[in-house]
Amino acid sequence: MGALRDKILAAKELPTEQVQTDEWAPSGVPFVHVRGLTAAEREQWERWVGDNAKKQNYIREKLVVMTVVEDGQPVFSRSDIQQLSETSSAVIVRLFDAARRLSGMQTEAELTSQINPSNGDQDEPDSPDSP
Repeated sequence: MGALRDKILAAKELPTEQVQTDEWAPSGVPFVHVRGLTAAEREQWERWVGDNAKKQNYIREKLVVMTVVEDGQPVFSRSDIQQLSETSSAVIVRLFDAARRLSGMQTEAELTSQINPSNGDQDEPDSPDSP
């Protein structure tokens, strides 16, 4: 076995990001830290949300439970899912999106749109309708 293998298997750091939570700021929580999932955790989340209709509930909250951390430790447990679902949708979506990005769960289309943002309703410069 080689040195490259040892270096790869020793790499345990997960990416983290501070996410603004203005909706929770009045309660003293202006931001939280979100971390990416390990490969095993991503597999666990995918099985947890599963294919069956009953498990499709609370997909965002389940990922938030697995990825919001304080001092590297999870803040929430599975028993918090219902209560999380009763908080601001905007903040849950923001945390979910950060967790997906940090865990490499974005689609090709999402990644491409970040690299080449759309011009929206603006005309293309070479368009016959442009001035």
